[in-house]
Amino acid sequence: MIKKIDHTLLGTAYHTWLQSLFHFSYADYYQPYINKFGVIRVINDDILHVNSGHDLHKHKDVEIITYMISGELTHTPKIGMPKKLTRGELYYMSAGSGMEHAEFNWGEKPVRMIQLWIRPNQKNVAPKVEYGCFKREQRFNQWQKIVSDLEHEAPIQIHQEVNIWVSEVEANRDLDFDILKNRQAYLIQLEGESMINNIAMSEKDGMEIFEEPIKIKTVRPSLFMIIEMNINGK
Repeated sequence: MIKKIDHTLLGTAYHTWLQSLFHFSYADYYQPYINKFGVIRVINDDILHVNSGHDLHKHKDVEIITYMISGELTHTPKIGMPKKLTRGELYYMSAGSGMEHAEFNWGEKPVRMIQLWIRPNQKNVAPKVEYGCFKREQRFNQWQKIVSDLEHEAPIQIHQEVNIWVSEVEANRDLDFDILKNRQAYLIQLEGESMINNIAMSEKDGMEIFEEPIKIKTVRPSLFMIIEMNINGK
Protein backbone atom coordinates (compact mmCIF):
# COMPACT_ATOMS: atom_id res chain seq x y z
CA MET A 1 0.00 0.00 0.00
CA ILE A 2 1.17 3.51 -0.83
CA LYS A 3 -0.19 6.84 0.39
CA LYS A 4 0.99 10.20 -0.92
CA ILE A 5 1.28 13.08 1.58
CA ASP A 6 0.78 16.33 -0.33
CA HIS A 7 3.08 19.03 1.04
CA THR A 8 0.35 21.66 0.67
CA LEU A 9 -1.60 19.83 3.40
CA LEU A 10 1.26 19.76 5.92
CA GLY A 11 1.31 21.86 9.06
CA THR A 12 3.08 25.20 8.80
CA ALA A 13 4.75 27.79 11.00
CA TYR A 14 6.03 31.17 9.87
CA HIS A 15 8.30 33.24 12.10
CA THR A 16 10.62 36.11 11.29
CA TRP A 17 13.58 33.77 11.75
CA LEU A 18 12.18 30.34 10.85
CA GLN A 19 9.73 28.75 8.40
CA SER A 20 8.63 25.15 8.96
CA LEU A 21 6.58 22.40 7.36
CA PHE A 22 5.41 19.73 9.81
CA HIS A 23 4.74 16.22 8.52
CA PHE A 24 3.27 15.32 11.94
CA SER A 25 1.75 17.20 14.87
CA TYR A 26 4.30 19.58 16.36
CA ALA A 27 4.19 22.66 18.62
CA ASP A 28 0.95 24.56 17.91
CA TYR A 29 0.07 22.31 14.95
CA TYR A 30 -1.98 19.38 16.23
CA GLN A 31 -3.82 16.70 14.30
CA PRO A 32 -4.80 13.73 16.49
CA TYR A 33 -4.41 11.20 13.67
CA ILE A 34 -1.22 12.69 12.22
CA ASN A 35 1.18 12.44 15.11
CA LYS A 36 3.76 9.83 14.07
CA PHE A 37 4.79 7.16 11.58
CA GLY A 38 6.06 4.02 13.24
CA VAL A 39 8.91 5.13 15.51
CA ILE A 40 9.21 8.54 13.81
CA ARG A 41 7.74 11.28 16.00
CA VAL A 42 8.84 14.40 14.09
CA ILE A 43 9.73 15.27 10.51
CA ASN A 44 10.18 19.02 10.16
CA ASP A 45 11.27 20.70 6.92
CA ASP A 46 12.85 23.91 8.24
CA ILE A 47 14.22 27.07 6.63
CA LEU A 48 16.41 28.96 9.08
CA HIS A 49 17.10 32.55 8.08
CA VAL A 50 20.50 34.26 8.20
CA ASN A 51 21.77 35.30 11.66
CA SER A 52 19.04 33.24 13.33
CA GLY A 53 18.82 30.03 15.29
CA HIS A 54 17.95 28.10 18.41
CA ASP A 55 19.71 29.09 21.63
CA LEU A 56 20.95 26.39 24.00
CA HIS A 57 18.03 24.08 24.82
CA LYS A 58 17.58 20.59 26.23
CA HIS A 59 16.23 17.28 24.90
CA LYS A 60 15.77 13.94 26.65
CA ASP A 61 15.18 10.38 25.40
CA VAL A 62 14.98 11.15 21.70
CA GLU A 63 17.20 10.31 18.71
CA ILE A 64 17.60 13.50 16.64
CA ILE A 65 18.94 13.48 13.09
CA THR A 66 19.23 16.76 11.18
CA TYR A 67 20.11 16.45 7.48
CA MET A 68 21.33 19.46 5.52
CA ILE A 69 19.81 20.37 2.15
CA SER A 70 21.29 23.85 1.65
CA GLY A 71 23.13 26.60 3.48
CA GLU A 72 25.57 26.36 6.38
CA LEU A 73 24.44 25.41 9.89
CA THR A 74 26.60 25.75 12.99
CA HIS A 75 25.70 23.06 15.52
CA THR A 76 26.95 23.58 19.09
CA PRO A 77 26.38 20.78 21.62
CA LYS A 78 27.07 21.46 25.29
CA ILE A 79 29.55 18.59 25.18
CA GLY A 80 31.95 18.76 22.26
CA MET A 81 33.00 21.40 19.78
CA PRO A 82 30.88 23.46 17.34
CA LYS A 83 30.62 22.01 13.85
CA LYS A 84 29.66 23.68 10.57
CA LEU A 85 27.45 21.54 8.34
CA THR A 86 26.61 21.97 4.66
CA ARG A 87 24.61 20.12 1.98
CA GLY A 88 24.54 16.35 2.38
CA GLU A 89 25.92 16.40 5.93
CA LEU A 90 24.12 15.65 9.18
CA TYR A 91 24.34 15.71 12.92
CA TYR A 92 23.02 12.92 15.13
CA MET A 93 22.23 13.62 18.76
CA SER A 94 21.20 10.83 21.10
CA ALA A 95 19.69 12.94 23.88
CA GLY A 96 19.40 10.00 26.28
CA SER A 97 19.46 11.09 29.92
CA GLY A 98 19.58 14.74 28.85
CA MET A 99 21.52 16.84 26.35
CA GLU A 100 21.70 20.56 25.54
CA HIS A 101 22.61 22.02 22.19
CA ALA A 102 22.21 25.11 19.99
CA GLU A 103 22.03 25.57 16.23
CA PHE A 104 22.53 28.80 14.27
CA ASN A 105 22.80 30.05 10.72
CA TRP A 106 25.80 32.37 10.68
CA GLY A 107 26.19 31.93 6.92
CA GLU A 108 25.23 34.20 4.04
CA LYS A 109 22.20 32.23 2.80
CA PRO A 110 19.14 30.61 4.40
CA VAL A 111 19.59 27.09 5.73
CA ARG A 112 17.19 24.35 4.68
CA MET A 113 17.29 21.19 6.77
CA ILE A 114 15.19 18.14 7.60
CA GLN A 115 14.94 17.35 11.29
CA LEU A 116 13.88 13.87 12.41
CA TRP A 117 12.96 12.87 15.94
CA ILE A 118 12.92 9.11 16.46
CA ARG A 119 11.73 7.32 19.57
CA PRO A 120 14.64 5.35 21.07
CA ASN A 121 14.42 1.69 22.04
CA GLN A 122 16.33 2.45 25.24
CA LYS A 123 15.88 5.27 27.74
CA ASN A 124 18.41 7.17 29.83
CA VAL A 125 21.38 6.16 27.69
CA ALA A 126 24.55 8.24 27.85
CA PRO A 127 24.09 11.30 25.58
CA LYS A 128 26.28 11.61 22.51
CA VAL A 129 26.71 13.63 19.32
CA GLU A 130 28.06 12.37 16.00
CA TYR A 131 28.45 13.94 12.57
CA GLY A 132 28.05 12.45 9.12
CA CYS A 133 30.00 14.13 6.32
CA PHE A 134 29.40 12.56 2.91
CA LYS A 135 30.48 13.17 -0.67
CA ARG A 136 27.94 13.81 -3.41
CA GLU A 137 29.16 10.86 -5.48
CA GLN A 138 28.18 8.49 -2.66
CA ARG A 139 24.50 9.32 -3.20
CA PHE A 140 24.49 10.35 -6.86
CA ASN A 141 22.05 8.21 -8.89
CA GLN A 142 22.14 5.53 -6.19
CA TRP A 143 20.95 4.90 -2.66
CA GLN A 144 23.36 5.79 0.12
CA LYS A 145 22.65 4.30 3.54
CA ILE A 146 23.47 6.92 6.16
CA VAL A 147 21.76 5.58 9.32
CA SER A 148 21.09 2.14 10.83
CA ASP A 149 20.55 0.60 14.25
CA LEU A 150 23.47 -0.54 16.41
CA GLU A 151 23.40 -4.05 14.92
CA HIS A 152 24.02 -3.04 11.31
CA GLU A 153 26.67 -1.15 9.42
CA ALA A 154 26.03 2.48 8.56
CA PRO A 155 28.11 5.60 9.22
CA ILE A 156 25.60 6.67 11.89
CA GLN A 157 24.14 4.03 14.24
CA ILE A 158 21.24 4.92 16.53
CA HIS A 159 19.20 3.45 19.38
CA GLN A 160 16.32 2.23 17.21
CA GLU A 161 15.69 -0.30 14.44
CA VAL A 162 15.60 2.24 11.61
CA ASN A 163 17.44 2.56 8.31
CA ILE A 164 17.78 5.84 6.41
CA TRP A 165 18.84 6.20 2.78
CA VAL A 166 19.31 9.27 0.60
CA SER A 167 19.77 9.67 -3.15
CA GLU A 168 20.43 12.63 -5.44
CA VAL A 169 19.21 11.72 -8.93
CA GLU A 170 19.47 13.30 -12.37
CA ALA A 171 16.37 14.04 -14.42
CA ASN A 172 14.87 11.20 -16.46
CA ARG A 173 16.54 8.46 -14.45
CA ASP A 174 15.06 5.31 -12.91
CA LEU A 175 15.65 4.21 -9.33
CA ASP A 176 14.05 1.32 -7.42
CA PHE A 177 13.66 0.50 -3.74
CA ASP A 178 12.10 -2.61 -2.16
CA ILE A 179 9.99 -2.35 0.99
CA LEU A 180 9.94 -5.98 2.10
CA LYS A 181 7.27 -7.98 3.92
CA ASN A 182 6.63 -6.68 7.45
CA ARG A 183 8.48 -3.44 6.63
CA GLN A 184 7.28 0.13 6.14
CA ALA A 185 8.90 3.36 5.02
CA TYR A 186 8.36 7.10 4.87
CA LEU A 187 9.75 8.77 1.75
CA ILE A 188 10.36 12.50 1.32
CA GLN A 189 10.83 14.17 -2.06
CA LEU A 190 13.29 16.74 -0.71
CA GLU A 191 13.91 18.35 -4.10
CA GLY A 192 12.65 18.04 -7.66
CA GLU A 193 9.74 16.16 -9.22
CA SER A 194 9.22 12.48 -9.94
CA MET A 195 6.75 9.71 -10.63
CA ILE A 196 6.71 6.97 -8.00
CA ASN A 197 4.63 3.94 -8.98
CA ASN A 198 2.80 6.29 -11.37
CA ILE A 199 2.05 8.80 -8.59
CA ALA A 200 3.21 12.37 -9.28
CA MET A 201 5.49 13.73 -6.56
CA SER A 202 6.53 17.36 -6.08
CA GLU A 203 9.20 18.94 -3.92
CA LYS A 204 8.49 18.49 -0.17
CA ASP A 205 5.80 15.81 -0.69
CA GLY A 206 5.88 12.74 1.54
CA MET A 207 4.83 9.14 0.95
CA GLU A 208 3.91 6.26 3.27
CA ILE A 209 4.86 2.86 1.85
CA PHE A 210 3.89 -0.52 3.28
CA GLU A 211 5.37 -3.85 2.09
CA GLU A 212 5.62 -2.73 -1.53
CA PRO A 213 8.48 -2.10 -3.96
CA ILE A 214 8.65 1.35 -5.52
CA LYS A 215 9.84 2.44 -8.95
CA ILE A 216 10.97 6.04 -9.22
CA LYS A 217 11.22 7.96 -12.49
CA THR A 218 12.62 11.45 -12.02
CA VAL A 219 11.08 14.30 -13.99
CA ARG A 220 13.52 16.92 -12.72
CA PRO A 221 16.78 16.54 -10.77
CA SER A 222 15.66 15.16 -7.41
CA LEU A 223 16.77 14.49 -3.86
CA PHE A 224 15.08 11.72 -1.86
CA MET A 225 15.16 10.43 1.70
CA ILE A 226 13.69 7.09 2.81
CA ILE A 227 13.24 6.16 6.48
CA GLU A 228 12.56 2.41 6.70
CA MET A 229 11.59 0.26 9.70
CA ASN A 230 9.64 -2.71 11.00
CA ILE A 231 5.93 -2.45 10.28
CA ASN A 232 5.23 -3.08 13.97
CA GLY A 233 7.48 -0.23 15.08
CA LYS A 234 5.66 2.13 17.44
